[in-house]
Amino acid sequence: MASHWASIEEVARYCDQGAKPSISFDERFAVTHHYEADGSANIYLIDLRTGVRSKVTTMAHGQYALFPHFRSDNWFYFLVRDSNTGDEYAMGQ
Repeated sequence: MASHWASIEEVARYCDQGAKPSISFDERFAVTHHYEADGSANIYLIDLRTGVRSKVTTMAHGQYALFPHFRSDNWFYFLVRDSNTGDEYAMGQ
């Protein structure tokens, strides 16, 4: 039985810092979180068409914006953990 492999052309490659990336349903954006040197974590949005990377949050020391995930309407949710107070929040952007 013969194997048939599909071939695709690579149109872009993004090498960036971050963890747990999520791609928007229209495949235009990627969103990820990144641990910063100051002891925090922030959310970054990457425009996959232009390559522009934008910082979405500015968290203080001990605050972590984590695990962004797109909804079907291109909004995304993420979790905020505040180790200073012990609180956790779900946020939408």
